[in-house]
Amino acid sequence: MWEESIVLMAEMISQEIRQVESEQIQQIIENSFTPDALSLVGSKYFIDSLLEVDPELVLWSEGDISWQASKASRTGLTTRQSIRLELIGKNKTSELKDIILSLADEFGEKVHVVVIDDKEKNLAHASSLQDQVLDSGIIISIYHLNLNDVQADPANCLAFLSEIKEKNIRLIVDMDGVLINADRVLLELVAPKIVLLLQKLSVK
Repeated sequence: MWEESIVLMAEMISQEIRQVESEQIQQIIENSFTPDALSLVGSKYFIDSLLEVDPELVLWSEGDISWQASKASRTGLTTRQSIRLELIGKNKTSELKDIILSLADEFGEKVHVVVIDDKEKNLAHASSLQDQVLDSGIIISIYHLNLNDVQADPANCLAFLSEIKEKNIRLIVDMDGVLINADRVLLELVAPKIVLLLQKLSVK
């Protein structure tokens, strides 16, 4: 659970550095997830470029559901009302087949589903489902996105999508590490704020 993770983090900091309340750590982390946390393509949010490809894309995320929902809300993802949220507590791949099948065209037209994720194991599972959904007129492609690799970043992902010939493209997109640059938030925003908090507490 999200709250339990925060308590554990506060306990570790208290043991190694100085006493700090879990509520203080939680507030710093949660307040650091704003629209500025969204990954970019140039000056444009990656999510908005993806919505031009599929206006009803599926946001597919794993973790504490309340925290995942909070991040989606705080960063402004849920203000884009056509996004379909699929927030799963554990083992999100267990739901993937049903999510893919739900994207089949009601008139039997071919659908090209692209799963975008930063974890190879999730993408390997997506590829393994191809034979199980072929009869529903679905073709599965995957894109292993890495926000820190110019060969696999959002711009290259959009180039990959532009080369798909089928017109009916549906997207299933991971949140952390894809739509949200969580590592950058933790490194550039959260860590300095925690250091500043500890400095203030040491003065008291």
